Amino acid sequence: MADRYFINVGTNWNDSANWSDTSGGTGGFSIPSPTDDVFFDANSGDCTVDSGSYCQDLDFTGYIGTFSGTSALDIYGSLLLVEESDGMIT
Repeated sequence: MADRYFINVGTNWNDSANWSDTSGGTGGFSIPSPTDDVFFDANSGDCTVDSGSYCQDLDFTGYIGTFSGTSALDIYGSLLLVEESDGMIT
């Protein structure tokens, strides 16, 4: 199990260039597996979910980007949506 942070490189979930092991870090880490926790925060860009996308826990605390998809996202744990004044939920 690893932590994966979506970073502001591109928009495709299934592109390893968009994944880091730290918030705001460099990309090139593995695409999340069903046992990895995923974080979208203030350092994350817009994301498009495509086929074969999954994670354990998904946390959107501090995220202000656009999260969309062309396919289902399988979440094998929990989903956390946190309301922010300028966040994804208003």
